[in-house]
Amino acid sequence: MIPTLIPSAIVEVVSTLVTFVGYGVLLWSSWPLMVLALAAVAAPTAYIQVRINHASGRIVERNAPAQRWERYFGSLFVTPDAARDMRLHGSSGYLRARFDAALSQAQWSEVAAVKKATRSRMALVGVHGLVVVAGTAWAAVGAARGRVTVGEFVLFTTAVMAIQTRAASLLNLQGRLSVSLRLFGHYQRFVHANSAPTASEHSHVPLPTPCLSGAIRFEDVWFRYREDQEWILRGLNLTIPAGETTALVGPNGAGKSTIVRLLLRMNTPCRGRVLWDGVDIAALDPVDYRRHVTGVLQERPRYEMSLSDNVSLGRDPRLGSGGPDEATYTALAAARLTGMIESLPHGADTMLSTQRRDASGDAGITLSGGQWDRVAVARARYAQLLGDPIDLVVLDEPNAGLDPISEAQLMGDILAFGEGATRLIISHRLGLVAESNHVVVMRDGEICERGSRSELLARGGSFQRMFSAQAAAYVMRDSGDVVG
Repeated sequence: MIPTLIPSAIVEVVSTLVTFVGYGVLLWSSWPLMVLALAAVAAPTAYIQVRINHASGRIVERNAPAQRWERYFGSLFVTPDAARDMRLHGSSGYLRARFDAALSQAQWSEVAAVKKATRSRMALVGVHGLVVVAGTAWAAVGAARGRVTVGEFVLFTTAVMAIQTRAASLLNLQGRLSVSLRLFGHYQRFVHANSAPTASEHSHVPLPTPCLSGAIRFEDVWFRYREDQEWILRGLNLTIPAGETTALVGPNGAGKSTIVRLLLRMNTPCRGRVLWDGVDIAALDPVDYRRHVTGVLQERPRYEMSLSDNVSLGRDPRLGSGGPDEATYTALAAARLTGMIESLPHGADTMLSTQRRDASGDAGITLSGGQWDRVAVARARYAQLLGDPIDLVVLDEPNAGLDPISEAQLMGDILAFGEGATRLIISHRLGLVAESNHVVVMRDGEICERGSRSELLARGGSFQRMFSAQAAAYVMRDSGDVVG
């Protein structure tokens, strides 16, 4: 909003100044008392209006949380997944009440402020109107008695109306700028707080990222999202050897996904360091660093775009907009989506959203959870096909929506396309870690066990208990038959 307002504000101010000076000189030459009267009324009017504008800005600022809740709860009623869940649990009444409460909170404070501002404006308009009416009546009487020509009378009324209109427009612009600048200030503080460079980034120019040959090491890493929260990671010391597969397992909330966020530089450790072959990753150029990393995150976006765009995301500057390229099809094949492509109405160009239409005007389609998981795998595979030096493949719950057979196939596909790279796998399904070189068991932000899968099973600790509990779910207690 600010970038678009600034040019219009400059034009508005210049235009208003020209109007004020031009008509002011004309009025002063014939009716100096009227100019003084208008100025006497305009000064307090402008002062009070500016105060009203600032108050409106504070109201918008104060109402922002309620308005965000209003937009959020309102969006649920037009979101297919939320709508289905509402029908299942009968929660539409409750959510509607939350929407109404947020809407009322935002509106009532705004209504009260508008009433107060209206009373002030009406008083000012009344005083200003009396001055204008008196001046116009005086000019009209002069014209009737021949002291003022018709042309001078028309000039007088035109000048007064023009000055009024420009003044009102300028005060309205000031009001919009006041609100926008307040909100923009919050935006800037948010951006700076989330992109503030670390001490190491302040001290030198970012370094290029070398190909990983040794290991990634977490050295005494402590992390929490806010100072009033409990520590999520507590003095973590973790080594991820290059060229091997390391699996992180453990209960929910153990800190596994937080390790991924720190590793991808989405967050910065509160204390400690993450080292890439001995170099603090905070010293590396973040854009270059992420060219060495690909993977599947736990929170996987479902872009309302075509299948091919969901995979490529425009990452190859050599490609135009002429449709799927060979790398896209190779990535989709690696994720075992070739059969699905053949069943889609427009192949890889099919729109993956029932809320959108493609370029030909046809409605889109939706995918199952497992199919979306495979699209995420294809997206990760695509990055490797572009020729970037992928050193690290991160897989955070890549099998969440897959059936057991697809899960087994996925593990083989992952090991195939990540061959030679360092692989970090996070999964609650312990069968997926069978091919891992190292298994690290997390609990309460700390490592409680580490070793190979066979070593941990033989040790009889936390991993063995989790593995046995999960395996028991596949065994029918009354017959001993394995079920899947």
